[in-house]
Amino acid sequence: MSITPIQESDFPEWSVIWQQYREFSGIHAADSTPRETFDRLVAGNPNVCGLVVRDTETSKVVGLAHMVVLPSLRSRKPIGYMNGAFVSFPLSLGVVGGGGQVAGKWLMRGDCLDLFVDPAARRRGYGRMLVLGLAEEGRKMNCRKVSWGVDEDNVVARGLYDGVASICRLLYSIDLV
Repeated sequence: MSITPIQESDFPEWSVIWQQYREFSGIHAADSTPRETFDRLVAGNPNVCGLVVRDTETSKVVGLAHMVVLPSLRSRKPIGYMNGAFVSFPLSLGVVGGGGQVAGKWLMRGDCLDLFVDPAARRRGYGRMLVLGLAEEGRKMNCRKVSWGVDEDNVVARGLYDGVASICRLLYSIDLV
């Protein structure tokens, strides 16, 4: 298996996994097509990171993970977030890109996707590899930590996350749309 940053050529396989993720998680983002979401990931924004994991034998994309890096009010170092819930509140208004401009209005809608592995490829280490890959990308981006949320009843994902991270606190959210 290999993990790489998302490239333009990954779109056909990425979009299949992305659609599986949307169906699994109940995401209904009518204002963003798969192409638009993908274009945001490959646009070169220094505050956005996207990875794919490939099966070694087939080279097929079997998983994806996306992260948005936001400034922290409590630390000099930014924090990388894997979950759209974290980028949907006003803190994202202060995200600044390399040229000093706001990184993108799309961040405020919480379009950031979480980690997802094709159900047919699960329990082979791909999810763990993606989490650790995002952690490494976070180190490169000088992040203090990488954080994410998970549904309480998603015991499979929680089993994975319990093996690589610590639970910091519960996440509450108010849907504004």
